[in-house]
Amino acid sequence: MPDKIQFQTLLARLHLHAVLPALEDLVRLSPEARAVATGWDFSLRLRLGDAVATLISPGDGSLSVHPHADAPARLTLRFLSAVQLNRTFLNRRALPPLPTAGFWNVGRVGPFTKLAKCLDAALQPAPGALENDAVLRETHLRLLFRVLLGAIPVLAEGDRVTQHTLSHTPDGTAEIRVPGLGLSGWARWVRGRMTGGPGPAPGGAPDVVITFVDHETAGAALLGSLDPNAAVGLGKVDVRGLVPLADGLSVAMDRVERYLKPAGIAPGAPAMAFSGAAG
Repeated sequence: MPDKIQFQTLLARLHLHAVLPALEDLVRLSPEARAVATGWDFSLRLRLGDAVATLISPGDGSLSVHPHADAPARLTLRFLSAVQLNRTFLNRRALPPLPTAGFWNVGRVGPFTKLAKCLDAALQPAPGALENDAVLRETHLRLLFRVLLGAIPVLAEGDRVTQHTLSHTPDGTAEIRVPGLGLSGWARWVRGRMTGGPGPAPGGAPDVVITFVDHETAGAALLGSLDPNAAVGLGKVDVRGLVPLADGLSVAMDRVERYLKPAGIAPGAPAMAFSGAAG
């Protein structure tokens, strides 16, 4: 188990580089979120030390999130500690971040707060909501998939268990497929560095393909209630290619829940941490 400082630091990076980018998908999936982003021509940078995420809204209903500081930003909000950032993202009492550039634009972050609430509602739906709303359930799973893809490289860099596992994992590229949802993503482990993202694996055929063969299995995996060994044995998860690479990624994926599932939530419950607001 990581110590408290390490946990908070890694959780902050997950919020910036795994959860926040899910807003890109949210505005494509949710008419409510797209309406909020439409007409909001703005760019917002969140910073914690050297960890940076820049949200760009061109005003056409789309969003993009960039994990670097060279993207333009009309407002930069600096968090003084990982705890402050995490408490903000979890909608808990915290000091507001410090505007360090473009402070005269602070009054324009209102749409971001609304988008954060939309994302929170999709990632942490009310009890029973998923069973009664097929559209919400699919949106929820799609967003969890995006968060998972963003979380793997963060854990490969900062989580000790993931680092130890991957140090014994061969280099290669994996593609993760969820045919029932029309989703795919990739993760590449080369010379001690993990990269990844949504969509088919770039650069040709991947070294291993991990396929969740039906909607229910994908849902169980993304909600943290899937036994991977049993699923493979039952043919619910198909692994073809470099199996040791898939095994290493399986550990990384399993570790995501330890950081992003709020305390007190039972394993497999449909919840991930996010309820951020910058103002």
